[in-house]
Amino acid sequence: MKLLREMKKYYLLIITMKDISSLTTLRESMSELSILAEAITEIALEMSFTLMRRKFGMLRENAFSVIGMGKLGAGELNNSSDIDIITVYQSEKSVSTGVLNPFGIRHHKISSHEYYCMLTETLMNLLQSLTEDGIAYRVDLRLRPNGQKGDLSLSLDSCRSYYEAWGKTWERVALIRARPIAGSDELGKAFIHAIEPFVWKRSLDYNDIEEIKALKKKIDTIFDINDIKRGHGGIREIEFFMHTFQLLYGGEKQPLRSGTLPEVLNALAREGLLASDDTELLSDTYLFLRRIEHILQMRDDMQLYTLPAQPEELAIFAQKMHSLDTGVFTAELRLKRHKVRDMYNSLLGSADAAQDDLLSLKDELPENALLDYLSFKGFHNPASVLKHINALQEYMTTGKTLQERTLLKKTVPLFLELIMKSVQKDTTFSMLVTFLGKIGHHASYIGLLLQRSDTREIIIDTLSTSSYLTRMMLSSENLEGLFEYPDIRMDYRALQERLMNVFARSRDPMNALRDFKLNEELKTGMLFLKGSLDIFGLCHVLSMLADAVLRAIVHYLHKETGFAVAGLGGFGARELNIGSDLDLLFISEGRTRDRNGSFSKGTSIAKEFIKLLSEYTEKGVAYKIDMRLRPDGSSGILVNNIKGYSSYYLKSAQPWEIQSLLRARPVAGDMHLLVAFQQMRKRIILQRGREVSSHHIKDMRKRIVRELSKESSGYDIKLGPGGIKE
Repeated sequence: MKLLREMKKYYLLIITMKDISSLTTLRESMSELSILAEAITEIALEMSFTLMRRKFGMLRENAFSVIGMGKLGAGELNNSSDIDIITVYQSEKSVSTGVLNPFGIRHHKISSHEYYCMLTETLMNLLQSLTEDGIAYRVDLRLRPNGQKGDLSLSLDSCRSYYEAWGKTWERVALIRARPIAGSDELGKAFIHAIEPFVWKRSLDYNDIEEIKALKKKIDTIFDINDIKRGHGGIREIEFFMHTFQLLYGGEKQPLRSGTLPEVLNALAREGLLASDDTELLSDTYLFLRRIEHILQMRDDMQLYTLPAQPEELAIFAQKMHSLDTGVFTAELRLKRHKVRDMYNSLLGSADAAQDDLLSLKDELPENALLDYLSFKGFHNPASVLKHINALQEYMTTGKTLQERTLLKKTVPLFLELIMKSVQKDTTFSMLVTFLGKIGHHASYIGLLLQRSDTREIIIDTLSTSSYLTRMMLSSENLEGLFEYPDIRMDYRALQERLMNVFARSRDPMNALRDFKLNEELKTGMLFLKGSLDIFGLCHVLSMLADAVLRAIVHYLHKETGFAVAGLGGFGARELNIGSDLDLLFISEGRTRDRNGSFSKGTSIAKEFIKLLSEYTEKGVAYKIDMRLRPDGSSGILVNNIKGYSSYYLKSAQPWEIQSLLRARPVAGDMHLLVAFQQMRKRIILQRGREVSSHHIKDMRKRIVRELSKESSGYDIKLGPGGIKE
């Protein structure tokens, strides 16, 4: 025992001096420490065999191998690392020769299983028994089959049978870094070959991932969060992150079957499974944390994983890490751990694992480190985002009641977590600050947002994907519709009645109309963003909304008789999109024309109609109105009767105008006029439809492309070649 301990101390001193003198790198130092442990284990094994032969004789034609696990198996030992091992022997069939007693009779014959279990126990005692010279190594055998309840050593066939029938996911993880370190190298290689089907499965099993999550969650409940090995963003999370990729893809990709983390990272990058930036981050952080672990354990040869608590000791430790400023060192450590934690959560985080709160990080990290973290999180302009964070913090604390501050402190981090998952993070964060400024004084709204995760999700989806809907949401005075999601129901009769009631109660019908339309369009857009409506459903709902608006206006103007409105173009075809114009045609039953040829009574109604819809107010417009599809286009009269329209379409209309009637439909107003318009439309299409030839269509299409499309500034998906119009 004395020889083993003195040998370890002698070579450990050499390795340590080379390390602190920077004659070796951290990787080289860890490799040398691992080689030293292997050599001492080999010597201790020979001593153990000698002791066993003296007491129980020999086992002929049998072999024994020590398998290194964990850091020893990976060749990455620290100064005060345990050595994790399991042992395996060739066969259970043989029996030891025993030894001669004073009477010449052989006794103490034992089975190979008993022999090798006792050999393992002897080896363990030689290495870790405490003497006046200390110990050589602490030995951990808990990674063997059946853990602490299992036999100390098993035959190769027993190991194979155990892993095939009873092997658990944590054992697959542990065996990734297994390699022979002492004893029979041939048997050790046979063991590695035997466990390959268990460790490196050909098929993906995502249940294994859930078990890894559960294992890490259990570790989280036991160890201090500041533990650099087992705490958040620590060494263990990096290892679990890497092992998950190995379990998922190692069965098919041989290069991933390494037990050494840097080799695995390089393999993942080569295989395209991990981005080079992520690979570099994990590699740098892993070595950084291992260096901390290394230095912590150098001092008293104790397994320490937390930084010194006393400022003076921490300052000395920072210098050992080649940092003259304690604050810079601790900030770098926190930043690296936050990044690792985020990567770990992206792959293995549980449903309730929250992203680090940017607001709390602002107080934890210095500005440069926080800017680095924001860049890592995918923000393109970290400096601008930092200004928004400052503004948000000030907003949350200035002029707020205790209830409002409490609600905001709970709700804002939930929004920030969703922003981290969005595509346009910078823009979304900026818009969120504006949105919260709009509703922050409504404690009831904040309370609902805290309770409703679906509402928070749709708000962030809207802010990140649609600038139009975002403007609508930020300009709306009534945001109660947001909280209807996802139970939004489109009842068009009720919608029309509600707008009629709005007109009846409002002193400012134009702005009331704009608010109403904005809120309904916003809700419809949200349903589309979340996939509750496809594009056809979206167009149909928006068209029906416009129908309800026009019918409510007709009722508001008290013109249910003698006046009607028809829809043309996209509106007539029920293909309205967000922000679409309305192509309209006004019909009157009057017979008295003004000096411009239009019907005086109908014209005044139509102008009032257009004013309600399209005149600019502080709320913008409800709809832009396009009258260019009426007879004679922009130069034509605003209103006509059925007889006038019929005469024009039969005698004067161009072929493209006949074609436009295919998408026309009656919408609102006098039912008799609407029926008459529909009959007129059908009659004209039947009489003149044959005049619309492919030649006319091609000429009109060329004219649209030449005069209206915006191909010069990019592809026009609506009017350009191959676009919607074609």
